[in-house]
Amino acid sequence: MGILKKQLVAANAKNNVRLPGTAEDTMSIPTGFDFIDYACATVCETEDGEEFINAGLPYGKAYMFIGNSQAGKTTLAIQCANTLAAPYNGDVLVLDYERSSNNLGQRVRHITGASKEEFEDRFTVYNHVNMSTEFLKEIIFQIRDMKKKLKASDMVEHIDIHGNTVKMYPPTILIVDSIPAMKPKEVLEDSELDNNMVGGKMAAANSNLAKTIVALLEAYNITIFFINHITTKIVTNAYAPKKVQLPGLGVDCAPLTK
Repeated sequence: MGILKKQLVAANAKNNVRLPGTAEDTMSIPTGFDFIDYACATVCETEDGEEFINAGLPYGKAYMFIGNSQAGKTTLAIQCANTLAAPYNGDVLVLDYERSSNNLGQRVRHITGASKEEFEDRFTVYNHVNMSTEFLKEIIFQIRDMKKKLKASDMVEHIDIHGNTVKMYPPTILIVDSIPAMKPKEVLEDSELDNNMVGGKMAAANSNLAKTIVALLEAYNITIFFINHITTKIVTNAYAPKKVQLPGLGVDCAPLTK
């Protein structure tokens, strides 16, 4: 045992307590997709020392669904979000930054098999044109403030990784579709920004968002599914010369052949 172990444990005992309502150390929820459940599985141990597999997605985390266009990323995210929310009458918020459909609600109902009443009770879809990176942050803080006002009777019972029954906030799952379409207010409102500046400001805004919200997720049982894309250049003929543009040359300069 380390020479300072006992003193450190004693000194920080008051900080090492489970906060009321937190999703910390709670059992994962199986999604029904084995490739997800076991990829995210952890080995846990009961208080009696018996090991078991905790398969599924833990509440209160941020996940990213990545794939090529039309690969089914959003469909999978909607299915997983519904599975995490359903056991405890949780909420699913779909932030459609891409404005991908005029009737996204109908698509969600088709994917989940939810009735009209179940959809209206569980799902909320946002797809207005002024959505920004800051809007996502505002939504998360609104959820925090609303959950702070919940009564003890509003908490739900779940099992922690040691097999004990614990109380936690009802789950809230956000689907953000997608990261490339999510832009800060500064970018949405400034038409003078060039492409290079836009990329830098988007990256800075996303980084600041992550730093701000990460501590709230487990504490208030908020789970986020981010959608992102793989962009690959399709080469139809590996032996054909590629036309390239050298950096620094004007747009009216003839492309070079590589």
